[in-house]
Amino acid sequence: MLERIVSLERQLEDYRSECHRLQQQLSATENSLKPTEPDTLVENHYTTNDRMLSKDSVIIGSHMQQLNNVIGSLRAEKLDLTTQLRKQQLRITHLENLVNQLSKQVDSNDICVLGTALLSLL
Repeated sequence: MLERIVSLERQLEDYRSECHRLQQQLSATENSLKPTEPDTLVENHYTTNDRMLSKDSVIIGSHMQQLNNVIGSLRAEKLDLTTQLRKQQLRITHLENLVNQLSKQVDSNDICVLGTALLSLL
């Protein structure tokens, strides 16, 4: 179960780095498409590029939304697994306490039986 949590955390980190890389790529693309001269030909070129960028932005935005949804579900699953793990840890602690109590009872019963046997010999 712990391996699953570690795996999910690694996957989440991979998604975050991929999202960060895509945001940087988008930012770099936007910066490279900004017009530097008010030339009509250049402006028309950028208008066309802005349309392509808009389509790319929609695709990237959709992909980022999917990643955010996956991250949300992974967080929920991690929380559920953590809760299950804590319950199991409490159960183990409880069972260990019961074993210790039973061991003490057996030891005290052995002492009583031994004491009774010694008294009968006297």
